[in-house]
Amino acid sequence: MVIEIENNCFSEPWHEDVFVAMAAWRGDIPSRHGRVRFDVFVRNGEIHGYVVWEKDSRLGEGHILNLAVKNQHRRKGVGLLLVKHVFDDLSKGGFETCRLEVRESNFGAQRLYEKMGMRACGRTGGYYGDEDALVYSIRF
Repeated sequence: MVIEIENNCFSEPWHEDVFVAMAAWRGDIPSRHGRVRFDVFVRNGEIHGYVVWEKDSRLGEGHILNLAVKNQHRRKGVGLLLVKHVFDDLSKGGFETCRLEVRESNFGAQRLYEKMGMRACGRTGGYYGDEDALVYSIRF
């Protein structure tokens, strides 16, 4: 189901092998500078969305790498709950900031991040190949 959501949400989805590896590590994967976390939001036995983020101990910050909500569950608070979950986990772990990249044309996601207190703080040209990314950040 996660793969289906990924493929439906993104024009350049992550490969299935990435999610299989994350599941094999039970959503807590060691990385070069900390940990990568993978959590799924399930309601009534159905996956509504998921989030992947990195806890970079070297920089003392979190980085949301991937966030997706199944089409029929968007605008119902699922994305908000997933982002709040990441922020809570990071702040409890002593991390001071979180950042992410979002497509310049993804206004729905930008509104969600701004609702959560994040602010656009930069732009990365060609990040998505065909489109720039806006960089959002928040300090806890």
